[in-house]
Amino acid sequence: MVSITARKSWLCAIATSLILAGISVGASSAQDGKKAAGKTAAKSAAEPRHRLPRFYAKVVDDAQKDKIYAIQDKHASKIDALEAELKAATDKRDTEIEAVLTTKQKADVKALEAAAQAKRDAGDNSDKGADKGAADATDAKPAAKAATRAPAKTTTKKAG
Repeated sequence: MVSITARKSWLCAIATSLILAGISVGASSAQDGKKAAGKTAAKSAAEPRHRLPRFYAKVVDDAQKDKIYAIQDKHASKIDALEAELKAATDKRDTEIEAVLTTKQKADVKALEAAAQAKRDAGDNSDKGADKGAADATDAKPAAKAATRAPAKTTTKKAG
């Protein structure tokens, strides 16, 4: 029979071995993860990340994917330039519009923007229902008018 002291030392040795093995595996995995993350970051910086249009992934094969990615690459620089031009035009427009406001109006707009942001941050969407209800009421008017209109008259020529 093995003494209790021998069992305890044997269990401690096994526990220590398992802990050390876990630490070395964890450290190895962490290093591998860092290497993989570094490769992924370098790869994403080197080449653009491609995305297929919605629902294409379920219907195209690998050759078609490659063609789609090539088309995206071909147009990417022009699209980027146009997006930058659009942003510049939008910023210029917004600056001109803001110049129309008085100093007090600008402060009021900033306060309203801050309040709206705080509301979004709080996750409060209670006013969306009110806006939707107003939209539904205005959408109902044209439908009611259409329902009350008399049907169009149709005439048929009689052969005679």
